[in-house]
Amino acid sequence: KPTADPSAAPSDPPADSFTGWKTENDKKYYYQKGKKTTGWAEIEGHLYHFNDDGVMSTGRLTEGKLTYYFGSDGILRTDTWIDEGGHWYYADNHGALLTGMKKVGDHSYYFDKDGVMAAAQWVKSDDNWYYAEGSGALATSKWISVDGNWYYLRDNGVMALGLTQIGDHSYYFTGNGAMAENRWVNEDDKWYYANPGGAVATGWKMIGGAWYHFDDKGVMASKGWVASGGQWYYVEDSGAMAAGKWLDVNGHWYYFQPNGAMASGWKQVDGTWYYLQPSGAMATGWVMDGGKWYYLNANGSMATGWKQVDGTWYYLQPNGAMTTGWATIDGGQFYFHSSGALIR
Repeated sequence: KPTADPSAAPSDPPADSFTGWKTENDKKYYYQKGKKTTGWAEIEGHLYHFNDDGVMSTGRLTEGKLTYYFGSDGILRTDTWIDEGGHWYYADNHGALLTGMKKVGDHSYYFDKDGVMAAAQWVKSDDNWYYAEGSGALATSKWISVDGNWYYLRDNGVMALGLTQIGDHSYYFTGNGAMAENRWVNEDDKWYYANPGGAVATGWKMIGGAWYHFDDKGVMASKGWVASGGQWYYVEDSGAMAAGKWLDVNGHWYYFQPNGAMASGWKQVDGTWYYLQPSGAMATGWVMDGGKWYYLNANGSMATGWKQVDGTWYYLQPNGAMTTGWATIDGGQFYFHSSGALIR
């Protein structure tokens, strides 16, 4: 017959068989068959981590190159944003905090080496610059103003540099990405002009009192002919349009009117008449116009009065037309051959 009262037996299981949670000195442990769990453990469908002393991990934990985050309940956070100490983090589906440039949902974000999400700041990745907005999402296909300068982020988020087509206009972005405006810019030995507002100039543009011409890509014309609006113009080495002046171009003289258009036909310059051929080149020697002959001196000026050409005398009327037939000149009678040559 037993001498002990069965009702007096201890209610707790033996220590070497206990499985469950225990809190000791404000630290949580998980026992399995009486032993503290260490390392990673799945408990009731959740992942936990315990250090070498069996203490349940909370907050950040780095193993190798990866950092994980555990809530105050010790559960590993996965596929979720984490707000800690005024910083945002994101844990992937394995619980590792994201670093570098990553896409979360519909947006891309940048996380530093500690997993901190960048916000309202520039970030650099693979030699490209990006801008993280206040929400942390990287700006794409949009203009942003930072410290008084304008920048453009392409559809992949990369900060635009150099000449960039945006919508119907081209813009130029300097080496630090700031949009140029109201200034000259040079790229690949080609000159462009950024208007106020940043759009690169095309067509004619007056800058500093001189006219310049830019093609449809914004490239400034330099030292050469420009056809525009049915007229010919000439731009000098500086790119400035020639206007109200004579120019020697490839051995021929041309006159460019005050509006820059190349002159052709008869043109009076500083009181002297000249004849510009259809090509614009200044004529010298004999020229027939309107059924009449005229003579242009070596400097292009129209001759009037008596003129000896190759040993033969001619008489050019005050309007420059060559005389033929009988003519009274200074009270004398003279006869000119149909070629204009003086007979007597």
